[in-house]
Amino acid sequence: MQSDYVGVLDSGIGGISLLLKLNKLTSNKTVFYYSDSQNLPYGNKGASELYELAVEGVLTLKACGVSVIFIACNTLSAVVFSALKERFADITFYGVFPPIEKVVMEGVRPLLLCTVATAKAYSDCEVDLLPFRNLAKDIEGSFNFNSINLEEHLQEAMRERAKTCFDHETSVLTTKKPPFNLNNNFYQKRVVILGCTHYFFIKNLIIDHFQPQKILDGSDFAVSKFIKENKEIKTLDYYKRNKILFVGKDSKKNLNFYNKRSLIK
Repeated sequence: MQSDYVGVLDSGIGGISLLLKLNKLTSNKTVFYYSDSQNLPYGNKGASELYELAVEGVLTLKACGVSVIFIACNTLSAVVFSALKERFADITFYGVFPPIEKVVMEGVRPLLLCTVATAKAYSDCEVDLLPFRNLAKDIEGSFNFNSINLEEHLQEAMRERAKTCFDHETSVLTTKKPPFNLNNNFYQKRVVILGCTHYFFIKNLIIDHFQPQKILDGSDFAVSKFIKENKEIKTLDYYKRNKILFVGKDSKKNLNFYNKRSLIK
């Protein structure tokens, strides 16, 4: 396998947010992008099904000759990352994980916007959770991200959160009323973490609603880790630019979406 062959795996267009960052900061790579929007949303599925879907994606990318794979889906990273590393020991994996610990060390309790499966994975962490069941699917099928009704999804997330509300002190499942609701400012002016790469594309809507002190995206940390570990240096040489290839059933859709987003500065 060639070390300059890199794969990016996601459930849909969300991972293109990572792909754009990777392409901006690296050179001389052949990057293969694979997604599986037919089975989206991943965030409502169980661990065994997520593992099977992830294995199919990894095998597709592995057949392209990659030696590095970014698991750009937060849900897959949260639920099956370790299992993938164990099965595919010849592949170097980079997962997209919410930087909860980094924020907590700064003395702040962050708000994590994520899928239901990701919320379950981080239920014992020092973080407030807003688990969205259908937001990623809505983003995937949208022609105009500004038209997405974030308020409607927030109401659904609050109902989802109420089903599995955790006590702040004990992190034990309780039936207590959630510590915040949509009618107060508890969650505003705080650090907000995007726990799904799809949410990157409605970042402006999220900023307008939450007015956060800071908004963080785990894909930034994944790309930074890759660059640091591989001592990557971006070159401006035209002939050393990355080659981006799209594979799988979603290849044409992902190519079109990538081309449009890459034109946005």
